[in-house]
Amino acid sequence: MYTSARVGEVALTEGLLRVPSPSFTEGRTEVQNGVASFRRRIEELPALMKELLADSPRRWDNLGELPKSGIYLLFDRGKPIYVGRSRNIRTRLRSHGRPSATHHSASFAFLMAKKEAERTGLDLAGKTRKVLGKDAEFAPLFEHAKERVRQMTIRVIAIDDPIMQRLLEMYAHLVLNTPYNSFETH
Repeated sequence: MYTSARVGEVALTEGLLRVPSPSFTEGRTEVQNGVASFRRRIEELPALMKELLADSPRRWDNLGELPKSGIYLLFDRGKPIYVGRSRNIRTRLRSHGRPSATHHSASFAFLMAKKEAERTGLDLAGKTRKVLGKDAEFAPLFEHAKERVRQMTIRVIAIDDPIMQRLLEMYAHLVLNTPYNSFETH
């Protein structure tokens, strides 16, 4: 919920946006315009999702023509497992699986390695990303995860608008239940 003393309150209730009547009228038009703009963007998401899923699958080692910016969806053995966004899709995809990539640039592979480490019982408590990147037991898991990324197929959609990128990324995650998206910062 967004609250501002100046413009009142905008609430998300039962999937519908509503603008309660504030006790004052200053700023109400701006709020209504913002809500209408948001609603239009949300209504575009199913069609954009359909377009993303209809894109021909590509391999990491043969990306072919790619849009400059947009959304990418990674599939492991035909199952969507991660959705991301980028201003430079080719560079971002390459960084996810590049053998020399660090925890900064290969964050998706790092996350896969972390989940594998947890699954196998490796103690990660209190270890930072930097420490894990140099950990002798964790490093092979990270290398394997980057190799795994290089074997995945990818689908993309061109979207230049950063707001639509963020909305479609979250929408795709929620619809496809991609297991490696968390939207937490690191």
